Amino acid sequence: MFKFIHTADIHLGANFKNSYFGGEIGNIRRKELWETFEKLINQVKEEKIELLLIAGDLYENDSFSFKDFFRLTGILGSIPLTKVIIISGNHDKFHSNSYYFTEEWPENVTILGKNGLESVYFEDLNLNVIGYSWDNYSRNQSSIINQIEINNDSSNILMLHGDDTSNYMDFDFQKLKDLNFDYIACGHIHKPKFLYDNIAYCGSLEPLDITEIGDRGYIEGIIGEKNSFKFKPFSKRKILNYKLSIDADMSYLDMINRISKDINHTNLDFLMLEIDGIKAREFDIDILKEYLQREYFYVNIVDNSIEDFDLDRLRETYKDTLIQYYIDSFQNNGDIDPVNKRALYLGLSALLQGVE
Repeated sequence: MFKFIHTADIHLGANFKNSYFGGEIGNIRRKELWETFEKLINQVKEEKIELLLIAGDLYENDSFSFKDFFRLTGILGSIPLTKVIIISGNHDKFHSNSYYFTEEWPENVTILGKNGLESVYFEDLNLNVIGYSWDNYSRNQSSIINQIEINNDSSNILMLHGDDTSNYMDFDFQKLKDLNFDYIACGHIHKPKFLYDNIAYCGSLEPLDITEIGDRGYIEGIIGEKNSFKFKPFSKRKILNYKLSIDADMSYLDMINRISKDINHTNLDFLMLEIDGIKAREFDIDILKEYLQREYFYVNIVDNSIEDFDLDRLRETYKDTLIQYYIDSFQNNGDIDPVNKRALYLGLSALLQGVE
C-alpha cells in the first residue's frame, strides 16, 4: 500500500496579465501561487507521501524565469524520499528551450512524455506510471490510447493533460476507463471533479480567475488492497459568487447579514456580488462595498437593481400624462407584487428618461 498526492495546473510564474487579477492583486496572487505550492510540499514531507503526481501546467512557459526554475528545483529537491512525476501541459509544453530539456532536475523527479507516451516502474512500490505530455505538435488521442499497455503484475497509474472536447487532446474517458488503471490523474480543467471513481481532475491549487468559483485543492489517493481517492480543499483563497435580491427597506446591515448568513467565508476570500431588486434612492454602492471589504480580501459588485420611486409624487408631477396612466394601470389592481413592481419601475425608468 502507498499514498500519493495528485496536483496539476499550479501555473507558477503566472503574471495574470490577461486575468481579472491584474495590477496589485495580480502581484499578490503570483506570490501566493508559490506560497501554496510550498505549503503542499511541506505537507508531502510531513505526511511522508511516497508519490507526488503533477499532471501538467506546473509553470507558465512565457513568464517563468531561470530564477523561478532555481527556486522550483530547490523546493522539489527538499522532498528526496518522495517520487515526483511530472508531465507537461499546454502552458508548460515541451519545446527546444524548455527547462524540461535544458536543465537538470532533482534526482527524485521523473519527467514523462519527452518521447511521446512513456512509463516508469518503481520496484519498491510495485508501481507502473505512464504519462503523456504536450509538445508543439498535435496528436490524435485514439492512437495514444491504442499504445497504452498496463502491467498486469503491478499497480498502474496514467497521467494525462487534456479533456474530452479539446481539438488537441480530446480523450475518450470511457475508453480510458476500460483500460483498468488503478488511477488516472488528469490536468487541464481547473475545477476538481471525478469522472469515474478512479479518474479525476484535481483542479488548480489556487483559483486563477474570478470565474473559478468554489474549493480548489488536490486529490489524495491510497493504492493497496482497497483503493481510495478523495479531494482535499487546500487553497489560501476562494472565489465566492452571490446574488443578493434587495428591497428599498433594507439597510446596509440587513444586506451584510443576509450575505453572511448564506455564505461561509473568511477574510481571505474574494466576493463576486450581483445585486438585483429595488434599492432606496439613498443607496450608495460604495458604502456597501466599504462594509464588505471589512470581511473579504476583495469585493466586486455588479449592481442590477433599480431605484425606488415615490409613486404619489410622480402621479402628481405628471398628472394626466402617460406616466400617470402607466402607474394607475398597476395600482388599480390593488397591492403590487414584487414581479409587477419591478416591471412598473423598469417602465417608469424608461418613460422618465424620455421626458428628460
